[in-house]
Amino acid sequence: MEFKTWLDALIYPKETFRAEKERASLGDALNNIAVAGLIAGIVFGLISGLLLGLFGFVIGIIAFPIIVIISFLFESLIFFIMAKILGGKGDFSTQTYLISLLTAPLVVLSLVGLIPIMGWVLYIPIVLYSLYPLTIALRESHGFSTARANLTWLIPWLIIVLLLSMISLL
Repeated sequence: MEFKTWLDALIYPKETFRAEKERASLGDALNNIAVAGLIAGIVFGLISGLLLGLFGFVIGIIAFPIIVIISFLFESLIFFIMAKILGGKGDFSTQTYLISLLTAPLVVLSLVGLIPIMGWVLYIPIVLYSLYPLTIALRESHGFSTARANLTWLIPWLIIVLLLSMISLL
């Protein structure tokens, strides 16, 4: 895990993912996400500690990294299933590792959302931009076209939006 690689994944995704593909491992992916979750968890814990005392601090430091790891693996699994449906040839470890290089800095950058009022205004463009390196990571890990890589993340998100819309009508 190198912080420079995280930054390179955001700034130079094509070159970074191509170079990192051969080094991919599920253990390194989980390490990337755990470190990012711990960094964000410490900050979140400090803020929660101010509001909720020691309990908030402990929950932030322990729960936040665990939640980040579980949600990351779930998201990667959904992308992997969709990639296979679309004819992807990659494996789960490679895909998960490449996506972790992008997700880790996004987890840390999500702390921008804690800034009152302006935080989410600043974070939304970051999230929208992240779709570009996500597409590159999926394309590189599964060896398919940019269109299929886009569909790999777009179809699950459309399904989620549709389901949430239907639930909100109940």
